[in-house]
Amino acid sequence: MVFESASGVNTDVVLRHTFTGNNDYVVQLNNADGISFKNMTITRTSGNYYGFIFNILNGSDCLVLDNNVIKGSSTNDYLIYSRASSVANNNNSHQYLNNTLSTAGYAIVKYGSGSSTTNSESGTIIESNIITCVNYIINRYDQDSPLIINNSLSSE
Repeated sequence: MVFESASGVNTDVVLRHTFTGNNDYVVQLNNADGISFKNMTITRTSGNYYGFIFNILNGSDCLVLDNNVIKGSSTNDYLIYSRASSVANNNNSHQYLNNTLSTAGYAIVKYGSGSSTTNSESGTIIESNIITCVNYIINRYDQDSPLIINNSLSSE
């Protein structure tokens, strides 16, 4: 399933949510496979609560985020947060390509569930993104050979 701006311009379509409490999210994927977001702006409105722009859970495989503007509004926000509850539920084959990520404490956080390369998440590609965040730009755990290439990284 592909969610995409018809014009191909990433500021023409805005997916936005107002957080109503902590741990809120704009998009949550739970055991969802084959999802793509392309040429969109995904953000939250300002507020005092913290949460996730993308909250990816439990075996959500083959995710593509391509040429999006992904923006938080708090230094406690997570832009892309991916966490597996067990090895059987690792989130594999994620591609984060050509995105602009900003205004958050945490840009990309990926937690696999395995402690060895045979049980770790695999197929992660983080390429050609512009990432500006306060605390953590790319934070990964239990990842087997992720490709992190040609990104522009800076702190706000």
